[in-house]
Amino acid sequence: MPSHAISRDFVYTAGFGPTDEAAIVLASLACPCCLSSSTNWTLNLVPWDEGLVCSCQGCGHRWSVDVDAGQALRLALDPTITGDPGRREITNPVAFQRFE
Repeated sequence: MPSHAISRDFVYTAGFGPTDEAAIVLASLACPCCLSSSTNWTLNLVPWDEGLVCSCQGCGHRWSVDVDAGQALRLALDPTITGDPGRREITNPVAFQRFE
């Protein structure tokens, strides 16, 4: 499989808690191929199907990560995680339409 294709063999599960330090959250989103922390990700906020599509800036690998509702909320709202807005994207903000 080319490194730029999304890994469909299995979906990774996020390994951080909603209250973990930012460094643990970012480490759990590191590239599973080269372990680089220079990753881009898109957060999908469809209720009961939250998840990330990630890509590595270093090797170009793409993968999916399942997150629970607490993890999705943390990724969506915590400025210490979202950091550089050019590296993060939130799609399908269905859960937030009530607040517009």
